[in-house]
Amino acid sequence: MVENAWAFMPVFAYAAKGIGFVLGSWGAGALVLSLVAGYLACLALHRLLRERLGNSAAMWAVVFFAAGPIAAMFQVGYAETLFLLLLFLALDATIRRRYVWLYILIPVMAFTRPGILAFALYLGLHGVLRWIRRAQDPLPGREIAHILALGALATASGFAWQAIAGIVTGDPGAYLATELAWRQHWITGGVEGFIPFEGWVQASQFWFALWGMPQWWGPLVLAVLVIGASAALLFSPQVRALGADLRLWSASYLLYLLAVFFPQSSTFRLLLPLSPLWGAVAVSRSRLWRIGVLAACLVGQWFWIYHVYALGSTFWQVP
Repeated sequence: MVENAWAFMPVFAYAAKGIGFVLGSWGAGALVLSLVAGYLACLALHRLLRERLGNSAAMWAVVFFAAGPIAAMFQVGYAETLFLLLLFLALDATIRRRYVWLYILIPVMAFTRPGILAFALYLGLHGVLRWIRRAQDPLPGREIAHILALGALATASGFAWQAIAGIVTGDPGAYLATELAWRQHWITGGVEGFIPFEGWVQASQFWFALWGMPQWWGPLVLAVLVIGASAALLFSPQVRALGADLRLWSASYLLYLLAVFFPQSSTFRLLLPLSPLWGAVAVSRSRLWRIGVLAACLVGQWFWIYHVYALGSTFWQVP
């Protein structure tokens, strides 16, 4: 069980290679791709939020997104900004009931970065919500067919890379073994296998022990965080202003992370698909609040870049 390239999806890598062929190197191609995709993601996020929050709040949400603590992702060779562009377009298409576009977006998302299974869950919840509200919001048969077909497509796409890795390597568990290899630095005694939701419990115990606190505090704090996030999605007026679909997406992605992720140095980067929640932060019309949040974003950006890139010298500082 060793870390290897099967942990990474092919779309960004090959797109960067194609652009880099013209510019002279893969690194140059990756930089341009990340910058352009990040810029387009800002436009897509503004479109996604504008009709729900108004132009001013949507613009401030984009400012927070573009200047946030993890804004360095806009200019490094990671697939994050390309995935976010595709995600914002997919969320917008779903909310506007333009389901046909998802037949293109879903497969490309699936081979850009892990996370499409969260979108499959979101589509299921979207379909349930539309069914419940069908008296007020008519649900034609063709849209039911689209939602079911797209949910199946997203689910199949979510497991496709695992199947491909298994076929190419001859080991059906190759992809899971690769992903679990990235945990072995953190868990004493090694990793036996994948059990959903186990990673967060293990990591909470690891981090609290590392910080010199009782290990049993970790799962307790984790439970408080889960309850707090659930309460915010259900009851916060600012979050509710985003509309049901963006709340359902946020819940789906958080549940996905809780099920499959082992929180470590990449945690903040993996939270980027929750970026529509910047809209909830931007709802307040207080200029002092907005400037204060922007200042906090810039300070957080400096702190993250300094500690991950300037001081990064070991496995727990990998972005």
